[in-house]
Amino acid sequence: MVVEYIRFKRLDQFILLDTLLIVFLGVVSIIADNAIFVKLKPAFIEFIMAIIVGVSVFTPKNIMLGMSKRYMKGIEFNEEMIKKLNQTMLRLFVILIIHIGLTIYSAYFMSNTAWAFISGGLFYIIVIAFAGYEFIIQKLKNKNIEYLPEVDEDGKILGRASREEGNLD
Repeated sequence: MVVEYIRFKRLDQFILLDTLLIVFLGVVSIIADNAIFVKLKPAFIEFIMAIIVGVSVFTPKNIMLGMSKRYMKGIEFNEEMIKKLNQTMLRLFVILIIHIGLTIYSAYFMSNTAWAFISGGLFYIIVIAFAGYEFIIQKLKNKNIEYLPEVDEDGKILGRASREEGNLD
C-alpha cells in the first residue's frame, strides 16, 4: 500500500478496504474473544467481489468492464469481447459463491489447517484451473482463425479482429 502511494501518488481502494477489514475484524475478534471473525474475512472480501461481479453480469451496470477500461486505456471493447467477458464473469461468479460457502463452512466446522487451505490455497488452485480451462477452450476454438490487429488512422493498435469480423477475405 505504501509502495503504491509512493509510486503512483494514490491509494489502491481495494488494498485499503482489505487492510481496514483486517483491522476491524481483528479488533472485533479481540473484543469478542473469538477468532471466527478473522476466519470469515476471506469470505467477506469474496462476497464484496461477488457483488461487483454479480452486478456486472446480471444488471446493465457492468462495473468489471469499467474497471477493465480503466486499466487498459485506449483499447476498444467490441461486442464479442464484452460477450466473452460476461460469460467468464458468470463462471467466476459461480466459483466465488461456491468458495464463499466452503470458506464459511470450514471456518465453523473444520480444523484451522483445513480452513487455512480452503480459504487461501484452494481458491488459487481453483482460479488457476479455471484460467487454464478458459485458455485451452479458447485455443481450441480459435486454432483455425487468423487474427489481425485493429488499428486507427494513426496506426495505433486498438485491438484485434478475425478476418471474418473485418470481412478481409
